[in-house]
Amino acid sequence: MNITQMEDIKKTAKFLYELNQQSEHHVGYIRVTLQSIEEQLALISKEDMLLVMDEDDIIAAFGIERINDAEANVLGPITKQTDEMTLNMIKVMWQNFLISHPGITTYYFSLHEDHRFGQSVMKNLRTQYLGTTYTMKTTENKTTIVPQVIKYKPVYKRSFTDIMKDLYVDFKPMRDKILNTIGNTHELYLYLNEGIVKGFIWIQINDDDSCDIQFVYTHLQYRQKGIGHDLVSFAVDHAFKKHHATSVQLSVKSKREKDIAFYEKLGFKKINEMNHFKYTVE
Repeated sequence: MNITQMEDIKKTAKFLYELNQQSEHHVGYIRVTLQSIEEQLALISKEDMLLVMDEDDIIAAFGIERINDAEANVLGPITKQTDEMTLNMIKVMWQNFLISHPGITTYYFSLHEDHRFGQSVMKNLRTQYLGTTYTMKTTENKTTIVPQVIKYKPVYKRSFTDIMKDLYVDFKPMRDKILNTIGNTHELYLYLNEGIVKGFIWIQINDDDSCDIQFVYTHLQYRQKGIGHDLVSFAVDHAFKKHHATSVQLSVKSKREKDIAFYEKLGFKKINEMNHFKYTVE
């Protein structure tokens, strides 16, 4: 076996997609569908996705997706072998990342609770446990259309930028990431009221008759006014009626009991748990 950089995006995407369907291999930051994973890999550098190869067969993958100049989400570890040799290869890959990306000081991991091999990797890398999120899913539409929600257009870029400034100190990477995904696989909707953008919701449209709510946010000045409820209600209604989805999913932190109860009232149910970790370069 040898370590190499990603060369074939389609082959790598297929490997990630097939293993990521299984809870014991599932990694949170890898996108859901084959098409969206191909798009995700096309946006990262070859050296940002390392593979363990056995001749022409991919055994394991370990990559990063930059958040900004100093932070990155880790796309892995995802592997079909969990022996000691594979673990050692992944540790070597990790050291390669640290050496070749000296500017990145913080890495984030997201692994399914059944990803036992991933948990052992986290111990070996001495990461910090951050907490757990639930994936929640609904297969029924209990909502109604909300007229204040509109589809994003370039004319609203300044307003969207203002709300991202409220959310992030270094807002540009996340803003650009969201705006660059708008198209066949992602949609962005704004809550516009009194001529002011007060919230937004970012939706991923999958090719398996499902939709994911990637992000929902209400500006701090307009909380507790039902805006979050209206955005999620709109997204669910839109997914079922416009895209003929059979299910809608989202993630919520396990400690946010009020949010969980809120989503349950809209028909969402918990289907699995994701554990989150952080590695900080000393």
